[in-house]
Amino acid sequence: MDMRQAYSSFTQSYQRADVRMVTALTNPACGQIRHFHILLLDGASLRDLGSVIDPLKTANQLSGRSLYTWSLVSATGQPVKSAEGVQMPVDHPMSPTRKSDCIVVCSGDTGFQAAEAEILSWLRRHDSKGGLIAAASTGAYTLLRAGILRDHEFTVHYAAHAAVEEQYPDHPPSDRMYQKSGRILTSAGGAGILEMMLLLILEDKGSDAANKVSRACLHVYDPEATQSLQNTYRPKPRNAVLARIIDRMLGSIEDPESISNLIKAEPISLRQVERLFNEHFQTSPGKYYKSLRLERARSLLNSTNMTVLEIAVATGFSGTTSFRKAYRDKYSGPLPR
Repeated sequence: MDMRQAYSSFTQSYQRADVRMVTALTNPACGQIRHFHILLLDGASLRDLGSVIDPLKTANQLSGRSLYTWSLVSATGQPVKSAEGVQMPVDHPMSPTRKSDCIVVCSGDTGFQAAEAEILSWLRRHDSKGGLIAAASTGAYTLLRAGILRDHEFTVHYAAHAAVEEQYPDHPPSDRMYQKSGRILTSAGGAGILEMMLLLILEDKGSDAANKVSRACLHVYDPEATQSLQNTYRPKPRNAVLARIIDRMLGSIEDPESISNLIKAEPISLRQVERLFNEHFQTSPGKYYKSLRLERARSLLNSTNMTVLEIAVATGFSGTTSFRKAYRDKYSGPLPR
């Protein structure tokens, strides 16, 4: 089955569930039903969309009645191209919301900066009503642009970390899988989206309902899980000294330090550090450090409008010539722009 067939099957499944929900809307015994406006931006992932909808569908099925309804929306009502290259049809363009509704912003590794002014205004209007707003994967970036996260802690997928830290240096994201701050919920993607939705169900319907949905979704909660760059780009080393050295590398991307300075506080020699890096990563400490800087540069190239010179400076290179050469050597090709 190719991706288009998979998406067609996916949407048909939820459309059948929608028919049952519409019938339930007329039943006063069902109580209040919360509606979700799921805003899709270009590059949103089918996987992330499923993580938003599946817990809601499961809650309805387990309760035997409609607790939640949802609709897929875009700015104009036109289909949105997913990260997988599938054109995702939506139910309608953005429409007026009620205070009891929840908006969920879904975006992916690319396209998350593309929200038009009318989208930002729509989000602000819902926020001014005191409504719930949630963000999946890189969706928190759009909430930042709308000014909705001004007084809130938040998390965002690591693909947008570089863009957030450069453009909102006074409002850094956490490395949590999901974050709740007042009426605003943000998640970093994958399991974080599922946990965010389970938290909404918990607060709406109680722990029993949330636990049943969690079990039905085969979800295992890990309170220690984070999406730190160490865990994202490569496995975190078990060696505590090595982990601390890498943390210092990550904290000094813009102003690189010598390896000797990075290990000053550690009871270890430079030769021992070189052996550790070779054992764990099959490379030298200097090359590993440069690789981290280039990964950050690549993220900035893909997620911001910064110039090549600005990115070179932000990742510790003396100029564009040395930056371009290092990038070409690592990625076997020229800069994407």
